[in-house]
Amino acid sequence: MATKDPNNLIDNVVPVPTLSTLNLIYDSANKFDQLLAHMFVADANQTYLYPGHVTSIPQLIEKGGSRRDTLEQSLRQGFYDYFNRYYQDVSVTVTIREIDFSSSRLDFDLNVTVSERQEQADFGRLIRTAHKQLVEIIKINNYG
Repeated sequence: MATKDPNNLIDNVVPVPTLSTLNLIYDSANKFDQLLAHMFVADANQTYLYPGHVTSIPQLIEKGGSRRDTLEQSLRQGFYDYFNRYYQDVSVTVTIREIDFSSSRLDFDLNVTVSERQEQADFGRLIRTAHKQLVEIIKINNYG
């Protein structure tokens, strides 16, 4: 059994803190889901002490603007920067499926590969938003 060091690390794994009975999450799959949830509920302006350090998907969409390529880049970089805080190695691809500015709808594929403790995990999600709010997340099992 691994022991906890003073920095809350088990086997050099950075945990995701929660305010639930789960406390700290160490396993890759649950960490990914929790981090993704954090990004949807976070508000970029929710802190006065750490401006610019809160990552939110609505902020990334706004930052990306109306061009497909800059929007994909904004999302890709935002996801990479955020997940890279919690995993040893991260690879992110974002592909916009549908973008409709008249209805403020955005559908995009998020594919993330993470590594920690010499183990690799792949996560694929289709994310649907409207008016910068989450509509639906669909797990993509066999992306590629």
